[in-house]
Amino acid sequence: MASLRDTVKQYQEELRDGIAWIAFWREGRSWNGEDFYLDTGDSLTAEQKSRLEEIRQKDPAAVILNSYYCGYLAGDMTVDELTAGVRRHYENGYNDVADFIAAHDDTLSPEVLEKARALAHAAGLPFYERPYNGEEIDPYIYDGYMSIEDYELMHQKIAQERSEHLAEQFSILIDSRSHFETGQPGGVWLPMPTTAEQLHKAMNRIGITAENSQDFFINGFANTEQQPFDVPLSVIQSAGIDELNYFGKLLEMQRDEDRDKFAAAVTLGEYAGSVKDLINLAQNLDCYWIYPTIQDEEAYGHYLIDELDELELPEAAKNYFMYEEYGRDAVKNDRGIFTAQGYIYNNKNTFSEWYSGHENDIPKEYRVMSFPQPERPDPAKVEMDAAAPPQQSVPPAVAQESRPVIPIVLTSEKPADKLKEITDRLEQGIKELFDSDRYKEYLRVMSKFHNYSFNNTLLIAMQKPDASLVAGFQSWKNNFKRNVVKGEKGIKILVPSPFKIRQEMEKIDPETQKPVIGADGKPVKEEKEITIPAFKVVSVFDVSQTEGKELPDITVDMLTGDVEHFKDVFAALEKTSPVPIGFEKIEGNSHGYYHLEEKRIAIDEGMSELQTIKTAIHEIAHAKLHDIDPNAPKEEQADRPDRRTREVQAESVAYAVCQHYGLDTSDYSFGYVAGWSSGRELDELKSSLETIRSTAAEIINSIDEHLQEIQKEHDREQVQKEVAEPDKDTFSIYQLKRGDETRDFRFEPYDRLAATGRTADRANYDLIYTAELTPGTSLEDIYTRFNIDHPKDFKGHSLSVSDVVVLHQNGQDTAHYVDSSGYRQVPEFLQPPEKENPLKHVEDTIEQNDNNFDGIINNTPSVDELEKKAKSGEQISLTDLADAIKAEKTRSKGKEEKPSIRAQLKADKKKVQKKTARQKPQNLERS
Repeated sequence: MASLRDTVKQYQEELRDGIAWIAFWREGRSWNGEDFYLDTGDSLTAEQKSRLEEIRQKDPAAVILNSYYCGYLAGDMTVDELTAGVRRHYENGYNDVADFIAAHDDTLSPEVLEKARALAHAAGLPFYERPYNGEEIDPYIYDGYMSIEDYELMHQKIAQERSEHLAEQFSILIDSRSHFETGQPGGVWLPMPTTAEQLHKAMNRIGITAENSQDFFINGFANTEQQPFDVPLSVIQSAGIDELNYFGKLLEMQRDEDRDKFAAAVTLGEYAGSVKDLINLAQNLDCYWIYPTIQDEEAYGHYLIDELDELELPEAAKNYFMYEEYGRDAVKNDRGIFTAQGYIYNNKNTFSEWYSGHENDIPKEYRVMSFPQPERPDPAKVEMDAAAPPQQSVPPAVAQESRPVIPIVLTSEKPADKLKEITDRLEQGIKELFDSDRYKEYLRVMSKFHNYSFNNTLLIAMQKPDASLVAGFQSWKNNFKRNVVKGEKGIKILVPSPFKIRQEMEKIDPETQKPVIGADGKPVKEEKEITIPAFKVVSVFDVSQTEGKELPDITVDMLTGDVEHFKDVFAALEKTSPVPIGFEKIEGNSHGYYHLEEKRIAIDEGMSELQTIKTAIHEIAHAKLHDIDPNAPKEEQADRPDRRTREVQAESVAYAVCQHYGLDTSDYSFGYVAGWSSGRELDELKSSLETIRSTAAEIINSIDEHLQEIQKEHDREQVQKEVAEPDKDTFSIYQLKRGDETRDFRFEPYDRLAATGRTADRANYDLIYTAELTPGTSLEDIYTRFNIDHPKDFKGHSLSVSDVVVLHQNGQDTAHYVDSSGYRQVPEFLQPPEKENPLKHVEDTIEQNDNNFDGIINNTPSVDELEKKAKSGEQISLTDLADAIKAEKTRSKGKEEKPSIRAQLKADKKKVQKKTARQKPQNLERS
């Protein structure tokens, strides 16, 4: 029980200084106090108001006091005097809590608030209930003045504004010629770099579509504060949108210290006559020296004499030296100029042309130029001609902006209750999944996270269907130098959280595997530590919710269009298929079939490469999932899914695999899955979905593995082709590939390259030139020749640091890295490149060995675990076994593999395939 004096003593400093309001109230015979710090607008927050209402409910006579505003209190009073002042307020009802709330609550009436909220929502804006008092709110603190929906909308607006502000390097004014020539006001400023979606949106605003594309033109240019370079409008107008977007991307990737140098170099004007010049200039800034503090000739003269000591002048002589004239001569000799960014001149380093002006030199991801299709009238609302011409096909939709997370809000406090909540949501999610659009979204997510468990795949699809790469908050920060954007919602998944306990158990004899019996005739007990499997709910974030260091590009684009590298892809599919694949003329509408009796896949002849690949994947799914012996008794075939389920499974697997590799999936339709799923039990639906997931993952992993092997073989063949005949000595010059992926390696000395953990990797280089190596020619001779007197057929830049020269002498190859001084031998350059996933660590951040709820790639059972399953008669996956052996090799080099299980599985498989000839008619699994 606290007395009033004790309570006043606790808050005496705040009470004397008037820095806070102190509430005093009684509960029984005990006094209580609490401080309230109002904001600069002298207003209560929603939380403060709620707390004061609670206090008033406990004690209607409660008061809230501040010596600066209230009588009977002062800064120089003792504790006893302050206590007396507080008591007088309380007994006389001065400054009670109810009056205080009324005086400091500036919220509006519910009617006014609702009207204002409706206006804000109609404009697409978030609504903040508290009246503006000149103070900026902290958007990252939820203070109760917004609804959850408005708070999330505010963060979407903040993210959009931040993204646009950070990305914009310059702007162009796009316009319509027909509008411009008739004097109509128009034109839309388009920030660069841009996206196809933003470009189409701007075009739609000025009435430009594919039907009047000739009206499109650029009518203005504006630089930005962070990129103050200035060029004539004609330079911008002479370029294409893709070229300008490429230029904008290069500027966006510039380091801060390069921005002023670039602006100054543009002013110097050596490479500023076209956007092609500007693109090459942005990648050759090492050819210029800039002195930001030097603004005139006299200052430059002082810098050369006083700091660089170009002339050794006595101190007395410096008082009479003509610094301005000396600086003027130096500027004339340098051919430099003074700019707003400082003094700049060309240091005569080799200027390399990375961009030749051809569209093929522009990376595909920066090409955004296309025209939007005109809006078509609703056929139900117009009278169409009977013989109306067919409409043009609509091009694929442009990439959509990242969608916000729809978080799963868990209300429980205990981990076990949270797990129950999220499991219930999963069951509900499965029931809602079979709407056609949601089903497609789930398959798209599964194609990107094909090695995740079914449960976590579904959880990601429920919360962020456009997710592509997820990791935990600390993992993004520590391992990838990226930060989760403030305000982003986490994606909740399940990860293992096993714990250990000690338990008394019967002691087992290791030889007999029977309980050990003690002298008393009873089993001997021993205490053992056992692991209890358990799971917990954690939050991860998609890469689109983070910002920071750029990640390597791992997008797969080799299978688009008519399927580039078709032969390699089809070869990988043949290796993936459990049965041979052949071609034949198939009558009717079927594209292919799986022959259950002859154990082979047939594909219709004459189809496009794309359709051939898609059909092969569909039939491989049938071969893996639905293979039976058609001559076996019916009861042995009882576990086989029905026809509709088989088609749903095969078509879903094919869609997911095609999505993973970027194949056109617009012809896939899943409207029938709603009818298929109707009336089926939850366990049956979940089992089918898990089958689809695991089969798609198995096929994708197998294709990737075989494509890697095929690529390595191509690399070996390429190296052999690039090396001349063994009876001739040759030299070959390799230079880094053009493009952003090699930007950080260019002109880097080997020591600096090695310090970042890199080597001279053949995969980053192009072969530029090969010629006969004449007797007596040294590496230094080659360096001199390819800097002073290039051969006419040499198309590269002058031999520079980071280039590699391969000498072929006496049938042997040696690779030599052009270093900052001389050469360095780099034998690793001649090794076939390893094709590894550069983001594998993201997959491994929460890796574990359970196949139920993992959420993370590489959940491979161990070889021992699989061997135990096989011995007990349980069926195991060959793919799981292969993955387990590979993982065990990686963990402990030199250990022998365990071939017994593999031999047993192979033998069993052969037994099945060598069964007696069938007597029933052939049975085909058609698609």
